[in-house]
Amino acid sequence: MDARPFRRHRARHLARRRVLAAAASLAAVAAAVLVTVAQATTGAHAAAADTSYLTVGATAARRTAAPIDTQALPALGTVMPKFSCAQLASEDFSQVQGAPTTILSATQVTPAGSFPYCDVKGVVAPQVQFELQLPTDTYAQRYLQEGCGGYCGNVGVSQPAASGQAGINECVPLNNGEFALGQDDEGHIGGGNTEAWAIDDPVLKLDFGYLSEHIFSVAAKAIIASFYGQAPRYAYYDGCSDGGREALMEAQRFPRDFNGIIAGAPAFNQAALNAMEEPYESVTDATPSGQPILTAAQSAVLHTDIISQCADPGLRDGTIQDPRDCQPDWAKIQCPAGQTSNCLTAAQVAAAQRLYAGAVAPDGEHLYTGGEPYGAEGAWPGIVIPGGTAPGPPPLPGTTPEDTTFFHGIGIGYLRWVGRWQDDLNLDLDHGFAFDQQTFAEYVAHDNPTNVSSIVDATDPNLTAFYRAGGKLIQWQGWADQFIPPYGSVAYRQAVVDTMGAATVSKFYRLFMFPGVYHCGGGYGPNVFDLLTPLANWVEAGHAPSSVVAALVSGGTGAAGTGPATGTVELTRPVYPYPEEVRYSGSGDPDVAASYVGFTPTAQHDDNIKWAGFPFRSGYEEWCRLGADAKALVCARRGERGTT
Repeated sequence: MDARPFRRHRARHLARRRVLAAAASLAAVAAAVLVTVAQATTGAHAAAADTSYLTVGATAARRTAAPIDTQALPALGTVMPKFSCAQLASEDFSQVQGAPTTILSATQVTPAGSFPYCDVKGVVAPQVQFELQLPTDTYAQRYLQEGCGGYCGNVGVSQPAASGQAGINECVPLNNGEFALGQDDEGHIGGGNTEAWAIDDPVLKLDFGYLSEHIFSVAAKAIIASFYGQAPRYAYYDGCSDGGREALMEAQRFPRDFNGIIAGAPAFNQAALNAMEEPYESVTDATPSGQPILTAAQSAVLHTDIISQCADPGLRDGTIQDPRDCQPDWAKIQCPAGQTSNCLTAAQVAAAQRLYAGAVAPDGEHLYTGGEPYGAEGAWPGIVIPGGTAPGPPPLPGTTPEDTTFFHGIGIGYLRWVGRWQDDLNLDLDHGFAFDQQTFAEYVAHDNPTNVSSIVDATDPNLTAFYRAGGKLIQWQGWADQFIPPYGSVAYRQAVVDTMGAATVSKFYRLFMFPGVYHCGGGYGPNVFDLLTPLANWVEAGHAPSSVVAALVSGGTGAAGTGPATGTVELTRPVYPYPEEVRYSGSGDPDVAASYVGFTPTAQHDDNIKWAGFPFRSGYEEWCRLGADAKALVCARRGERGTT
């Protein structure tokens, strides 16, 4: 109903379009030369099926997304391009409805030992940059669009799943040459801790919020249809972290864009996550002078103690099957009188308990759906708490060690530049920022037109349109996720069940929770698995996944993507759809998944998690467009009148 300032951005975007058009003309000439690349790219892999991660003792890749099982996919037949890759650069896609598109380059790429493809780069108006990899010999009528992490701001097929995390590149499945692949930058360049792209630019906030993935999917399908002479038979979406939010956003707002969706560790409750949970966690471990209370060294001690007390003996792999079952005996963790090593002080225990609780208002009301899970402590340094092993001087004048954490950076970026239509460039978490219901209403409440929660949140539990369109959804998360507390995933599933009924939900939606797995991969539990093959079989053949197998591959237990590229499969475990859990069958090799069975716990947790935004509900979404004068962004909820 309200008009958000657009100011000089219309002229700016028109200028961008002129520049892009000129670049396209030059690129069309340059793209006539075919380039052969002598080395494999990150998005191109051999077509042969690789299920080595399923066999204990085998050598397998340590990447969380295991290779697609080519032999298990339904055979659709190969479709060849109708013209050369170079010619694609000169095709006109400026009239694609709702997604005017300019192709900047189209380059033939022939990686050694892998499949050749046409690498297409371009822009969807106003400035959603993208890349498509279109196989030229092996395309089997499937399109896979990949999500982006953090605040995105860059583009590259099979790029990292979350910005700000070294080595995280685990959410996108390895391709086998049968899929056309695509990814975009969510409409802006740059992302991380300083979100300058969002300053005074509501259009870019809109593209980041919910629009970029939709318009890119429209453009990508148009380009694919032109290149191969037919639209993709099946379209899939896979994303993790913010990419998981994008995935749920597609199912909720644009239910016909994709036949199948994988939503990994989704930041779907984004306003509360970025404005409340992460900023709160970044300051609750600090002394009044900004020094960390719980240091990296103590977090390692804490992790050892938590695992020793709470690891599920039924799993036989040192992981916690559900952190909510963990009830630590803090007397065994806190230092007794006279002991100063391999234990925590009373202040450190209190700090840890605050991290586990998550953002809480002074009256005790939770401002998010939960805090850090038991079992994630080993991944806290640098993310939740400072990465140093001991207190030290401020890293920069005017800052504290707590200011160096990922949570502080992404939280301050949201609060200053992203979270409200009017920016607050001078906001400071260290001086007077209150974690209470008033601040929650300012940044998170959907009925407050000054914040952007109604365009960035993907919390709508009514997926009826997606279900009726035949869509299938697999959501997953690690129980030891250090970035996004996993309790939100089970709360969202419960909201969907409450809204649509368990019988209906079982026909199109599965949630898999992986013990001992960090954010988007890595960790100390079995963290190598394939979700794309079961999703495709569900969509194309009607075979719903009853379980998936995950492998623990040696070579390191740190953040995903760190350590050697390959290792030895140490053990495998089945993971069943939540709320099912796993236990040893009583016979067979305890390292092999086949020796374990699924069961539903007799006593189940209440997944209707009570917090300031409870319950997740429908109808909060705003839809925005430029007003008639092209000077204001006009937003309204569906069904409202007087939108101009």
